[in-house]
Amino acid sequence: MASAEELSEESGVPMGRIYDVLNGLESLDLAHCNPESHPRVYSPVDSETTIDRLLRNRKRDLEVEHTRYENVAAELRSQLGGQPPIDGRFWVTRTRDAETEFVHAQIERFSDATDEVLIVADSVLLHQFPNVTDAVQNWLEPLQEDSIHVRILLSDGNRISVPKLREQ
Repeated sequence: MASAEELSEESGVPMGRIYDVLNGLESLDLAHCNPESHPRVYSPVDSETTIDRLLRNRKRDLEVEHTRYENVAAELRSQLGGQPPIDGRFWVTRTRDAETEFVHAQIERFSDATDEVLIVADSVLLHQFPNVTDAVQNWLEPLQEDSIHVRILLSDGNRISVPKLREQ
């Protein structure tokens, strides 16, 4: 066992810093201090107990952080989820939904169209949702009869051929 003064002289670490670390370990319940001894004497806690306490503290910290993230996500969903289109004409769409949810959400949004539907998308969506073209094609057919003009603009980044959609 060594005193803080001896440790400080031997290591070159200031004695105040040594006590800061020891007090920090004590505040985490990882070391015990006998406050009546001079100089103060610190003793370690059993290693199994230390590991259990560190794990418990870390789990608690992660639960607090998890709750914070859930609250932020819920707030964002409430702000963005039911957001009406800007000036009645424009919607921004998430593409992280499951394929069928994505297609049905878009068809539901477009069902109120009276004159025109303009879809601007990245061709990556065709890789992400491979069955989208058939579902969109099925939705487009009755629209043509209702004389609603539909235009689809896909990025050409991946050079994908989409003949069914290009015909529209």
